[in-house]
Amino acid sequence: MGVGRTPDMGRNICRMSPPPDATIRVPNASDSDAIGRVHFECFCETYSATLPTKFFDDRSRQDKVQMWKRELGRDIPGREIRVAEQGGHMVGLAAALPSREPTALPDLQLAVIYVLARAHGSGIGQQLLDATLGDRAAALWMAEDNPRALAFYRRNRFEPTGERRLDEAFDGLPEIRLVRPML
Repeated sequence: MGVGRTPDMGRNICRMSPPPDATIRVPNASDSDAIGRVHFECFCETYSATLPTKFFDDRSRQDKVQMWKRELGRDIPGREIRVAEQGGHMVGLAAALPSREPTALPDLQLAVIYVLARAHGSGIGQQLLDATLGDRAAALWMAEDNPRALAFYRRNRFEPTGERRLDEAFDGLPEIRLVRPML
């Protein structure tokens, strides 16, 4: 999971301006193609310098679309999915669900949050996080080497727990776990 990287990561990482004409909403089944496309584009923007090219081919793009077709067709108690639109185009997504780790606390996990690089700094990521988690306690796993994401999460009271893992689904990408208390 990642908020994204931009070439100016070291500068203005906390810049926030009101998102012009941004809308945050619950997606419906007809949004699966757009969500899959945005998820894939954000994934490319975030991880293209970190992961092998096999993660960025047409099959990977199609897999994201198919994943969202399945996900939007399932009713999972406690799951929250939101999408962000700006200027009539989807620019971001977020999803939270009950933790996949049965003994983990808190029991809510931020599974994904992505915003296209062109919308970074607009406040849309914050709106997505707020709409998806509200003030609830939550946990997440993030790529260890993503300072932009870490700064975003820390602004939102997430702190590293000291837990680290290698995500085998992504060629052993090192990840760290963050947790925030109920706000």
